[in-house]
Amino acid sequence: METSKFDKLAHDACTYVFDFMVGETAAFVSDSHLIGTGATGTDLFGSMNGLDVGFYSISVGYVGDAEGKIILTLTRALAEAFTCKLLGVAGPEWIGAGDQREETMRDTMGELGNSFVGLVKGALTQFYPRLMLTTPSVNHGNRVQVNSGEYSFRKQYHFTAMGSSMIVDICHK
Repeated sequence: METSKFDKLAHDACTYVFDFMVGETAAFVSDSHLIGTGATGTDLFGSMNGLDVGFYSISVGYVGDAEGKIILTLTRALAEAFTCKLLGVAGPEWIGAGDQREETMRDTMGELGNSFVGLVKGALTQFYPRLMLTTPSVNHGNRVQVNSGEYSFRKQYHFTAMGSSMIVDICHK
């Protein structure tokens, strides 16, 4: 599959998910090609504003005729704003405190990951007809590690939405 098709998938999925789920716009900022033909980029994680107050990383894989994973990394501010908007509450204090808030945040981030990767999977099935998604893994404050030796393609896409940053990291075998 042409690597340029991943560019379109990342843009289309991000735009659609934010508009459909929370009625917000996601805007493309930059990308970085890390693995594969023409790779010269650097990790975009450090370019995200707001990391000093935390972040969430969501990983969902696809398996079958092709294998890969997509990692979404959102600043804490974006994760909270997305969760509040999706649940229709005024602010994070309305989704509980302590463990209850963390569980709600993880559940919502898992839904975001499933929706995003589900769209990508749907588009990939024209090239790879038999694909399934893995269960989302949600980390708070820890990045999902990528073993570069496992993938033939990896590219990151930096978006902004709701005044905060998000990185979409597509890794394909």
